Amino acid sequence: MLAACLLAVALSAPQDEAGFVAGLAEARVAFEKRDWKKAEGAARALLTEHERRPYVWLHLPELVDLLESSSFFASYVEPEPRTLISGELISYSKSGANLKLRYTPKTLGDFQVVGGEGDTAIRLHPVVFAGAYTVEIKGPSYPSGGDDKLVPTLLYGMEERAGQAVAFGFSEFRSKGRLLYAPATLRIREDGEWRDDDSQQAEPGVGGEPFDLKVKVEDTRITVTSNGKPLFTSKKKSNVLGQIGFAGFTPFGELLISGRAQPGWLQGKLDEHLQTAWERHASKLRRESPLPEWLALKPAGGGKMLEFDPRELPMPSAKLSPKKIAELLETKPGQIRKAFEALEKLGADEVPDGLRTWLTALLHYRGRHLEDALVACEQVSTEFPDFVAAKRLRARLYLRLGKDEQALAIGREVCAADPEDDRAAAELAELQFSGARYDDFVAHLRARAELGRFTTELDELNSLFSRAKNGPGWQKPIEVKTAHYVVASDIDRKTCVEAAEMLENSLARFQARLGALPKERTEPFRVYLFSGFAGYRRYVRDALDAGAENTAGMYHFALEQLLIWNLPDHEQMLRTVRHEGLHQFMAKSFGELPRWVHEGLAEFYENAEFTRGPSREIVTHPEHLPSLQGEEAKLVPLAEFVRYDPEDFMRDAELHYAEAWAFVHFLMTGPPARKAILDSLLASSRTGIGWEESVERAFESVDVAALEREFVAHVAALKE
Repeated sequence: MLAACLLAVALSAPQDEAGFVAGLAEARVAFEKRDWKKAEGAARALLTEHERRPYVWLHLPELVDLLESSSFFASYVEPEPRTLISGELISYSKSGANLKLRYTPKTLGDFQVVGGEGDTAIRLHPVVFAGAYTVEIKGPSYPSGGDDKLVPTLLYGMEERAGQAVAFGFSEFRSKGRLLYAPATLRIREDGEWRDDDSQQAEPGVGGEPFDLKVKVEDTRITVTSNGKPLFTSKKKSNVLGQIGFAGFTPFGELLISGRAQPGWLQGKLDEHLQTAWERHASKLRRESPLPEWLALKPAGGGKMLEFDPRELPMPSAKLSPKKIAELLETKPGQIRKAFEALEKLGADEVPDGLRTWLTALLHYRGRHLEDALVACEQVSTEFPDFVAAKRLRARLYLRLGKDEQALAIGREVCAADPEDDRAAAELAELQFSGARYDDFVAHLRARAELGRFTTELDELNSLFSRAKNGPGWQKPIEVKTAHYVVASDIDRKTCVEAAEMLENSLARFQARLGALPKERTEPFRVYLFSGFAGYRRYVRDALDAGAENTAGMYHFALEQLLIWNLPDHEQMLRTVRHEGLHQFMAKSFGELPRWVHEGLAEFYENAEFTRGPSREIVTHPEHLPSLQGEEAKLVPLAEFVRYDPEDFMRDAELHYAEAWAFVHFLMTGPPARKAILDSLLASSRTGIGWEESVERAFESVDVAALEREFVAHVAALKE
């Protein structure tokens, strides 16, 4: 009888979960068919039908996403784009081919102020053009000059450090008691600096007179007219169509913009509206229709996972307080030597040998000296076999050094020793997830759910796992598959195809220059292109990586996904795709590497022209030259720079990105002996050692002082 009951229980549990999963799939089908009410009703019915079943926790991320999405789209109405901008949207197409905008002095909210304020503001419109366009400004009274007046100017072809403009001048104005004259002239911006094109001058605008000024930008030609009469005709200085702006027109009547634009600006406006409405709706839904009380989760407790409590020691010290230990361990990674010096000054009466070894292990861990940390940690475990903190640290070190089996064995041992230790259970789950042991990870979550000990930490990891499997969960995703990539988006198929082709082409070059992908790599690379920054930001934030909120894109190491948002400048977005694609390739091909290698290579290949032959594909990165060659430029000494940890690197990101690009450019384009340094770093990383040791090995026999002299000369000689 007992055996029959046990068999019945064993058979019913999977069947119940199978029914739950099937119901969830049916609700998802209703969602994809846009039957929002049916989808939400089916999801809520599942909560009732499967009340208090442990397996519900395992599927909670998908269930919550379905509930919130269905409820939201049932009431959301996509607005007309014309309601989302400050100016008047006269016409537009989804492709951006027929954009017409009108602005007055009271409707300039769409413009970004990039200099000055009030009447002296320089305003730039966020739309980026993809073909010929016209900008026209007119009014009843041309501005008069004066000491505090800007010359009325229309800007065009604008990008980060380049552009062109027409300064329409003043027929006369007083400055410091003198009567002066400023002709109309063309202006050119290069490397962030403006200069006048003295070969192009004309009669200036007349103060107080009606004006109608127009700039027509074509692929190769600029035409400027004043009140219908030709003022300038010239060749366009670059192939950049860029953005438009204006300054000095106080007052004016109306500003008209028309032409073929990239669609990213309006797409981003729609996405921003959707995400704002989503967050407002989801917050209200969670407040007014919360999940059942039995699904509420509690944290594991015990502090942040994989950090160490200064009160948790292998042996006590009567003279060394937890506060002083905490101060010692709070040392920044780049200042570990000072912490070791402070530890050495403490006598044996303050720090017994066993405690000293433990603190040594923690300091090595803080300084990312992984192998040294492991030696010290193993010594502590030998002397104090029941000291759990040392086991936890050993597990983390084994994982970082590529010894997954040892790491997981320790994690399982610590978790099994005390099934009620929720922190140990959460750390084992993180070890399994970080080590890509997804079957073990799911089985572990199931076991914790059946014990009734599913914590917020486990739910967060489970949500991350759900994102890794399912991506953003868009309503109508577009997907393009190639040999190595799956590119999905909520933008359009054309953008997916462009990104996929660029990534495949770039991957072939990466493998030819840096080494082939591991043979065991069979899963395609996942790439998600978001229609706007707001959706990207929400996904990144929900994916537990809020530090990337202000980026154009990122490779998310935990999700193993390339995430890019639809910048208004389409070409810049594609450059970001290639930059982050290099990070994705590196993550799958190599082990730990210093930050300057990752970012230097990504910047090195970001604007490569792979349509050229190998000897001509690499071009200078002009955005970095001012940081490297400006009057205040000061390179970090190489011996220090190559050992920078991520925190040091980001302390002055603009300079350090530039120096990383320049140093990789120096190594990759120089004699074989230089590239051998980078090759050594890459090869060492494949062996599983920490990046610090890889750096020491690569530079062990290098005359760094001589190398630095050559590098400084290389930087000085760089040109656009």
